[in-house]
Amino acid sequence: MANDLQKNSAQTQRIEFTRNWLNSQQSIAMFIRATVSNSADAEDILQEVACQVAEKYDEYDSERPFLPWAIGVAKIKIAEYYRSKKKHSTIYTSELIESLSEACFRLHSYLHPYSNALEECLRKLDKKSAELLTMRYQENLSPQVIAEGMNTTSGTVRVSLTRIRNRLRNCMQARVDKND
Repeated sequence: MANDLQKNSAQTQRIEFTRNWLNSQQSIAMFIRATVSNSADAEDILQEVACQVAEKYDEYDSERPFLPWAIGVAKIKIAEYYRSKKKHSTIYTSELIESLSEACFRLHSYLHPYSNALEECLRKLDKKSAELLTMRYQENLSPQVIAEGMNTTSGTVRVSLTRIRNRLRNCMQARVDKND
């Protein structure tokens, strides 16, 4: 019985970590990319932060916001990165990194409701609209290539994409306004 409770507690903690990380990952990545100019290094640091946050998650106080705690871990990883790059010509002061992290928090709090609203609105799209968006934005196909595959004109594809984007924008705004 005690073993089952431990398993349930560990599973609940993993679910909470996953939810918190997914809600904050974009903001953490933006913060890291704002302080580390090399995109490959920034990606490596993001992975290190994810691992460190996962390892230390039992130390996280769930009564406090997750993002500032995870950004704190990112700050440490960024400082370690710059200490290891002694020849690096750009010096990032702790004040600059602190300013960037504050900007990251403000941006996250502004964008988070829109990100959630977009996910909800995308789920409500009809199949044809979803496929059109997938071809254009995930597969990076041009309207001309999409049109050829759908046996229509590129103008029709562009008009359809514009209408879908307008519906998404209106849906997102309605959801954000509803939650305010």
